[in-house]
Amino acid sequence: MNSFFSPRICRPGSSFGQIAQRQLTANEAAVALRPFYFLVHPDRFAQLPKIRDQNEKSLQIFNGYLNDLYPSQPILSSNRPIEISFSIHNRETKEIEDVKISLSGTDPHRIVTQALEKCRLPTKNLPRFTIRSKSPPVHSNWNPPEDLMAMYLRKKRKDPPANDIFARLNGKREQAIRMSKDHEITKITMKDDIDELKWKTGLRDVLWQMDWTETHMRRCVQGVLRLLKQAGPEMKEIILTALYKSTLRFGRGSFVCCDGSLQFAADHVPEQWQKVCEEAAVRRAQLPNLHAMTAKLKELLPGSIILTPNHRGLAQTIQQMHTLIVRIENREPSLKKKLKKYTDGAVIEVMTSYDELNLGVDGRLCIPCNVDVTALLEFLISKAFEGKNLQETVNVALKELEQEASIVSSELGFSCLDWEGGLPIDGVLKSLRRLRTINQQTRDLLKGLHVRFSSNSTVSIVGDGKIMIPLNWV
Repeated sequence: MNSFFSPRICRPGSSFGQIAQRQLTANEAAVALRPFYFLVHPDRFAQLPKIRDQNEKSLQIFNGYLNDLYPSQPILSSNRPIEISFSIHNRETKEIEDVKISLSGTDPHRIVTQALEKCRLPTKNLPRFTIRSKSPPVHSNWNPPEDLMAMYLRKKRKDPPANDIFARLNGKREQAIRMSKDHEITKITMKDDIDELKWKTGLRDVLWQMDWTETHMRRCVQGVLRLLKQAGPEMKEIILTALYKSTLRFGRGSFVCCDGSLQFAADHVPEQWQKVCEEAAVRRAQLPNLHAMTAKLKELLPGSIILTPNHRGLAQTIQQMHTLIVRIENREPSLKKKLKKYTDGAVIEVMTSYDELNLGVDGRLCIPCNVDVTALLEFLISKAFEGKNLQETVNVALKELEQEASIVSSELGFSCLDWEGGLPIDGVLKSLRRLRTINQQTRDLLKGLHVRFSSNSTVSIVGDGKIMIPLNWV
C-alpha cells in the first residue's frame, strides 16, 4: 500500500475512522519548500524583469493553490488543473532554464514533491507519515516561510511599505552598525590573505568583477592558496609563472582576459583554475592578434573607438572580432564605403552572436559579431549620432552625480554613498537630491552608515551593514 494518501473529504455517511494516514501539515510543507522558494525567488532575477515578473506571478498562483488546500474547515476542492512556469538557474550549465509545474488534485504532499523534483531539489525534508488516530484531519492556514517570501505573503495592512526608509529600518540601526564593524574585521582578515597571496605568487593585484560579500571573496583567495599548497613542484611552477606580475580577477567564467590577466570563476573547482594557468602562456601569445584585429576593425570603421574591456575573455573577443571583420570585408565595396560615413567618433563594442544591435546607456554601440552588414548600416545611420550625443550627456551627468553625492553624503553624515551599476543616472540623481528632504528622525537613523541605491524594491540591510535603498523610496 502506498504510504502517502491525499486527504479524505468528509461526506454524509462517511467515517473518519477509515483514514489511516495524516495529511502533510502546512508547516511541514513550508519547511520542505524552503530550497524551492530560494531557487525561484524573483529577487534572484532583479536584472531580468521579464523573468522576475513571471516568477512573481507564478508564486502567487502556487501559494494561492496551496492555501486552498488548508482551509479552516475541510472542503472538497474544485480546483481545475493549472500549469505554471518558473525560470531558474541550472546549477550545472549555469544557464537559465524554464520549469513547468502542474497544479491539480488535493494532495499537498504530491504538489510539494513535484515542485522540488522538477527543480532537481532534495525531498529529504518531506516527512514520512505514520499511522494516526481515528479523528478528523487538522487543517491550518498555509503560510510559506516568511524569510523567503516576505515580499509576497506579508500582510500589507500590518507591515510598512517595502520602500519606506524609516519604517523598514527603525530599531535596526544598532544591527547595521554591528554588521559594519564585523565587515571591517572581515576586510582586514581578507587583506591579510590577499597580501599573503601576493607575496607567494608575485601578483600585482586581485580584483572582483561582481559585487560579492567579503566572506565569499575571502573563500576565493583561500582557494587559490590551497591550490598552491596542494600542487606538485612542476604544477606549482606553472601556476606561479602564470600569476607572476599579473592581475587576478574573480568573476563568472575562468579564462585569460584581454589585458593578459587571469580570471577565475568563483563557482569553479581548483582544477579548472589550474587549467587556465596551464593555458596562460599560449593564450597570452594571442594578444598581438587582438591588437591587429582592433586596428583592422578601426580601418573598416574609421574614426571609431573600439572597446576591448580588460575583464573580457581574450579568446572569445578575438573570435568575435574576427567574425565581424570577415562579414564586413566580404560585402561589396559600395556598402563598406557607406559604413565609413557614420563611424567617426562612435564608441563600438563587439558583442556575442546572442546579443542584438543596441545603443548602450553610456552611448556605446553594441554590435553582435554575426550582424547583417546591411542592418548594421541602418543602425549606424539611426543611432551613431545619437550615441555621440549620449556619450557627452552621460559624461556631464556622471560628474554632476558624483558632485551631488559628495555634497549629500557630507550633509547627511553618511560614511559612504554610492549606487549599483546599471541604474539610470537621472533616476539616481533625483533620488539622491530627495534625500535632502528626509526628516530629522530618518537622518539620525542613517547617520554614519553606508547607503547604496539599489535595483531591488525593498529597503534592507545587507550582510556588510550597507543600507540598500530603491530609487522610489519614501
